[in-house]
Amino acid sequence: MKSINYKLIGILIAVMCSASCKLTSKHMSSAIHSPLLIDEVDKGWLRFSLYMLNDTVANGQHEMLYSIRVVNTSDNFSPLRKIVKNIDEYNIAYAYLLNQAKNDFILFSNNDLFYPNYYAVENNYNAFPFEAINFGYSILEKKQRHSDRLIAYVDKVFTQDTIVFNLTPHQFITHK
Repeated sequence: MKSINYKLIGILIAVMCSASCKLTSKHMSSAIHSPLLIDEVDKGWLRFSLYMLNDTVANGQHEMLYSIRVVNTSDNFSPLRKIVKNIDEYNIAYAYLLNQAKNDFILFSNNDLFYPNYYAVENNYNAFPFEAINFGYSILEKKQRHSDRLIAYVDKVFTQDTIVFNLTPHQFITHK
């Protein structure tokens, strides 16, 4: 009797592990995607790289998530650390990026302006020669059809300039 119980428990564990492995691999294959480099703009010792993290259409909404990396191409210091003279200037510039720069990222599409509904600055503690800023838009799909898209970053921290990234409509969209 004990032998039968152990065999049943062994079979049950094997079935559960098999189902768990299939479930895990299914979620992993659909959830992990590499960022896609869309455009780069060089401004002297700084390079602004725009990456697409997600671009999907579902339930009539076009969800777009992007990341801009501001890269110091001249040395291994953080670009934010390189432009400031002291800790007070660093704190002011970083506070601006965290709290006020959200509306500096403007999506132009079909003669309409859109501001991000998602915004976050990655804190890398000055360990890397770049700063990463993530932002996203959610637009009704009807407003998005057959239009050229641009993202303008009105940079008030690094270069005091407007950086324009060109996007090709629907080139990277995946439908759910």
